[in-house]
Amino acid sequence: MNIVIVGAGAMGSRVGSALYKNDYHVQLIDDWEEHVEAIQQNGLMVINEKGKEQVYIPAHLPKDCAGEVDLLIILTKSTKTESMMKSCLHLISERTQVLTLQNGLGNIEVLTKYVSKEQLFVGVTTYSAKLSGPGMVEAFGSGKTEIMDVTGQQKEEAERIIQIFNHSAIHAIISENIIKSIWNKVAFNSVMNPLCTLTKSSAGVIGTYCHFYEIIDPILDEIIKVAEVEGIELNKKYITETIIAALNPSMSGSHLSSMYQDIQRGQPTEIEYLNGALLKKGELNQIPMPYNRLLYHLIKMLERGNGQPVLLDKNTVNMSTN
Repeated sequence: MNIVIVGAGAMGSRVGSALYKNDYHVQLIDDWEEHVEAIQQNGLMVINEKGKEQVYIPAHLPKDCAGEVDLLIILTKSTKTESMMKSCLHLISERTQVLTLQNGLGNIEVLTKYVSKEQLFVGVTTYSAKLSGPGMVEAFGSGKTEIMDVTGQQKEEAERIIQIFNHSAIHAIISENIIKSIWNKVAFNSVMNPLCTLTKSSAGVIGTYCHFYEIIDPILDEIIKVAEVEGIELNKKYITETIIAALNPSMSGSHLSSMYQDIQRGQPTEIEYLNGALLKKGELNQIPMPYNRLLYHLIKMLERGNGQPVLLDKNTVNMSTN
């Protein structure tokens, strides 16, 4: 299989290097030139529990990657889904399978503008990673990955992708309800990513605060109400247990959230696809969301502090005044 990872950030580098080390034909694609050049010149430095390893995986800018791709794995930031898909159209044929493992809401809608639903596979993963610098990724902790085809008619193909992941020591299973799994992760990320970013702390650190559950309870309550009107039944106990598990250093408790890493690098975060997307759905359904609104605007203020403009569209203005 000719596999291309679109988005060679933290998770893209972790997944790509794992597959490549297990003899799959894998290429990384990213628009960060310094990162791509570092991998081309010196390989990708992977740091994990076993130590450091230089993985000489091919890496390219989108325009420099050629050939028909069998499996395109989308791990770019949600903020770049549209632009990266446009830059990778020359790699996609009618038989290319496209798998998204991205965070947030809205990615499926973007991807179906460029590929048919029959080609599209969707997944969520609890694995984490940190991009320490150009050509260097930290891949600590374990996790689980759920994958499902969008139509429900391509189970054999989904199983084949899962075999590739499991063979590469990335625990993967078939999802029984991938949309619900996506919402579960959105709920998790909409709580943990902003809190870790605002406190400049890892999940393990914020979990030691004695009033931690008083903070997360009302945030989750708002999210569950929005999910309910969207036809998604979320289990608060399950999401809370997932959060508790993430506080353990053996999972990702010592990991710095991707949102905090974005702020550190002066890049836009995925807040619009997490709390921001939830706020818009809440507004449409007249559901008050003061806790998620506060988290959203505090993160937007941090983005502005990094020199990123706060672009207020009509919906955002309405969210601010209602």
